[in-house]
Amino acid sequence: MRCVPSRRCSRTCRNRRPVRRGLGMIDTMPDIVPVVDRCASLPGLIIGTGMSGHGFGIGPGMGRELAALVTGAHLGHDLTRFRASRFTDGSAIRLPPL
Repeated sequence: MRCVPSRRCSRTCRNRRPVRRGLGMIDTMPDIVPVVDRCASLPGLIIGTGMSGHGFGIGPGMGRELAALVTGAHLGHDLTRFRASRFTDGSAIRLPPL
């Protein structure tokens, strides 16, 4: 970790060192695609997980889709790609383009 000086902070952070460093785990699915689905074995349970840091960006849209799953309203998108069963139904794991 290092401070990258810009014109604005070059004088103040030129010789700074990080006080502490850290790392952590992020939640992703094996295919890096979130799960947004109903739980087949527990009626009434809705799953929305594996969004990692993308949850901040796609949160509003995923929130609408999860709310639609909960209330039974019309879904705005085809959620087939996000189904939980893709890991158990023999589907090939497709990695998204990087």
